[in-house]
Amino acid sequence: MKRMAILSALLLLVSGALAQLSVPVLSSPNNNLTGAYTRQILSWGKVTNAAGYTIQIDTSTTFASSLLYTVSQTAGTSSTQSHTVYNLRYGTTYHWRVRAYNRTDTSGWSAVRTLTTTDQVILNSPNDNLTSAYTRLQFQWNNSRGSKGYILELDTAADFSSPHLRRFTTTVDSSNTADYYYRIVYNMRYGTTYHWRVRAYNRTDTSGWSAVRTLTTTDQVILNSPNDNLTSAYTRLQFQWNNSRGSKGYILELDTAADFSSPHLRRFTTTVDSSNTADYYYRIVYNMRYGTTYHWRVRAYNRTDTSGWSAVRTLTTSDRAYLNSPTNNASGQSVTNLSLYWNNSFGSKGYIIELDTATNFSSPLLQSVSVTRDSSNISTSYWNRSYSNLLYGTTYHWRVRSYNSVDTSGWSVVRHFTTAYNITTGPTLTMPANDSIGVAYNAVSLVWQSMNNMQGYHYEVSIHSTFDTLVASGNTTLTFATILGATPSTTYYWRVRGYNAQGNTQWSNTWRFITADVALTVPVHAAPADGASMTANVDIAWHPVFGAVTYDLQLALDNTFSGAVSNFSTADTHYVVSGLSLSTNYYWRVRSNNGNAVSAWSSPWSFTTSGCTTVTDTIRHSMCEGENYEFFGTTYSASGTHSHTLTSSQGCDSVVVLVLTVWPHGPDGSVTDTACNNYTWNGLSFTQSGDYPFYTTTVHGCDSMAVLHLTIYNSVSKDIYDTATGAYEWNGEQYSASGDYTHTFSTVHGCDSTVTLHLTVTADIHNIERDNLRIYVLGGRIVVEGVKGESVKLYDMVGRPVDNHGLPTGVYMVRVGNTLSARKVVVIR
Repeated sequence: MKRMAILSALLLLVSGALAQLSVPVLSSPNNNLTGAYTRQILSWGKVTNAAGYTIQIDTSTTFASSLLYTVSQTAGTSSTQSHTVYNLRYGTTYHWRVRAYNRTDTSGWSAVRTLTTTDQVILNSPNDNLTSAYTRLQFQWNNSRGSKGYILELDTAADFSSPHLRRFTTTVDSSNTADYYYRIVYNMRYGTTYHWRVRAYNRTDTSGWSAVRTLTTTDQVILNSPNDNLTSAYTRLQFQWNNSRGSKGYILELDTAADFSSPHLRRFTTTVDSSNTADYYYRIVYNMRYGTTYHWRVRAYNRTDTSGWSAVRTLTTSDRAYLNSPTNNASGQSVTNLSLYWNNSFGSKGYIIELDTATNFSSPLLQSVSVTRDSSNISTSYWNRSYSNLLYGTTYHWRVRSYNSVDTSGWSVVRHFTTAYNITTGPTLTMPANDSIGVAYNAVSLVWQSMNNMQGYHYEVSIHSTFDTLVASGNTTLTFATILGATPSTTYYWRVRGYNAQGNTQWSNTWRFITADVALTVPVHAAPADGASMTANVDIAWHPVFGAVTYDLQLALDNTFSGAVSNFSTADTHYVVSGLSLSTNYYWRVRSNNGNAVSAWSSPWSFTTSGCTTVTDTIRHSMCEGENYEFFGTTYSASGTHSHTLTSSQGCDSVVVLVLTVWPHGPDGSVTDTACNNYTWNGLSFTQSGDYPFYTTTVHGCDSMAVLHLTIYNSVSKDIYDTATGAYEWNGEQYSASGDYTHTFSTVHGCDSTVTLHLTVTADIHNIERDNLRIYVLGGRIVVEGVKGESVKLYDMVGRPVDNHGLPTGVYMVRVGNTLSARKVVVIR
């Protein structure tokens, strides 16, 4: 029996030896991996007969540090086994190994592999040194897998120490496999350079900061439309600008003054969604003034800042309506249901239309109508007004002007049209016969034949065949008219038409006649008087001659006009001759001219130009010493009288005298003084020691300076924080209640010195239970009532210890001794 037991034991030993487990072979990550994530999948090959595996990872090569991580897991069926480890420390070198086990055996440890985790987050976008960035921006970085969150810091200071520091925490799933994460930041300041960085954290550690990138936000809105220097703009206009993303709104200013200071300044605020991604925004403005130049600009704002103004653009609104149809000088227009069309002047509230047979719109037939329209209508290209009961064969003139709630435009250009003729033949002209010559000009009789059913006749006389200007016109019930005041040797054109209650006939044929010539008389002299003494510039005048068109003037040095003669021609009855020689006798004569004939010369008259007279002009100038005054090329700096002589075009002297006065500067002085905290001098307030000059002027406007030598001593303010059990003595007084107590003293310089005691008086508490703790914030620190400060430990929400002094805004966990309070304390600065 004993031998059988020994044999069984031997068989068991042999069986165990045959089932010995192999050492696992590691597969990934590769040995000496750098830049590894803090979440790692450790993989190795499957070991035959293994029931499970033990994995160790440690910062020590001997796997003996306090950070040793050991875990066992059941073997899987896959040929590759793995284990995911989380919360590795950042920037740390780890060593890891694996061994297999089953019920009867444990393998040796695998070979040891090493990996080093990354200590820095890699930034993705925006690119470094980005300019013209929006104030709403997406900050993106590569995902450091295994991290539980990220902290983004954004600041205007490169060392992240300014009051504008902003910190954002983004919590993520540590098991995520995303390529990157991002944070959208709103309400950055305009035109500001920012620095940004990111760090990661998990349950055990926080990484170092990423590299720092820099960006500068835009400080200006970019205008889109209308284009700069737009002319003929409507009084309803859409102002459009590029969207400065992240802005909460925009301010549009519109003014007639380039510096936006006139009483016509208009300001419009457009509120938008700061998360929008639109390409642009706009504002429609109504009721601008007609024919006015406007300047406009836009600025953006968000919750923290306002941008600078955009570039200024200019536009000028149209001052007139534009007529459409009928075309100018259209003929044969209907006398009923005739529509006049004009272009829609967008933004106008209405239009005034005038229609008349008189070109100056002053006849009894004037029709003036106001038409109201919708000022927001931009779909209609034009408006119209219909007319009926117009006269036949009549020329009408029409014009339009626009108006809105604040202004009325100028009139459009005037157009003309002629209605259709009811009677299509005009009167027959009788005399003077067509192309008559030598018609007496003092009284011309125009005669034509009568027509049936006419109430009267209208005649026109012109020196042009187009009748664009008239020398005579009128209405008569007779078949003749007399024209008075015609001029000799002139071609005249005339025509006649009949009219009745329905309108006009067509015009007759146009005939013409030429008036008889007239003998031109010699002009009679008027000025200067014969033998007069004159200056070198002479206005020679004579009386008009009937029938003359122009006059010929001659000027000579002899009365026979046989020597050098100057000839002049003018349609006026005078002529100014300038630049004559001094002390010289001149003769002049004149004759009349009608283009066909000339009169005889008038008898010569004479005048004599005078000699020289010296003219003196005095300049008086005052200035302060140290200044210079230039007088005809010479610089003077001292008081005195100086003169300069000029020569006129006639060779006469002209003397300019300078009387120069130089005033001295005012006296300089100094004041020495001391003060507590601030000092007022000459209306100015000073809070720091220093030498301050004060500039003023003398009664003559010259500089005067005094210097203040000032020493400022500041008051002192100090805070004392203390706790007591029972009574507390301070400055000779006893305090038994919690509170703030202030005493004021004087410094050696006589300035106030204020000391404030922040006292907490509590009962003596020896045994503290977590639920009974009274925790509050006092003076920038967290206080646990009745517990000495060294027994209170603070941690942020990531679990990192913080110093209990000058705490920034945030949420903190409190530990008293070995007790961690369940409460979180919120500090608001």
